[in-house]
Amino acid sequence: MKNTICKLSLILFLLGGGVLTRASTVSEQNATGGPLIPSALNGLLPGIHPGMTIPEVESVLAAAYPKVAGRMSDWDGMTGYIDYRLDDRYSLSVASINRADGKKVVQVVGGGDMLFYIYDWPSKNRIEVQQYVWDEKQSKKAVTK
Repeated sequence: MKNTICKLSLILFLLGGGVLTRASTVSEQNATGGPLIPSALNGLLPGIHPGMTIPEVESVLAAAYPKVAGRMSDWDGMTGYIDYRLDDRYSLSVASINRADGKKVVQVVGGGDMLFYIYDWPSKNRIEVQQYVWDEKQSKKAVTK
């Protein structure tokens, strides 16, 4: 019985490893064979910062997507998402907050990170991008471990 459990565990481990390897290969590109994040958008994301208004984000995105338009999406109380329709294929959803002055601005979530969703509508893919910035002390700890 113990030998059977060990063999079963080994088989499950090997199968699980095969699935992980396949998943990491698939995750590098979307269903159409292109990159998960469009190159033009990838170059613009660093230009979006906490506190930016809808027109300010539109201005950043317009460099590659001249017809971009932002609108409120899912919203609950003071927080929600602003969706930016980039073109017929892609949209970008940005976690936002409604400030006391009524302006909706890019928000940091959780531990101070920005959160984006990129939608590829034809392939029905959604990519979550969360910026994580660590301080120098944490970076040094990770290197020394």
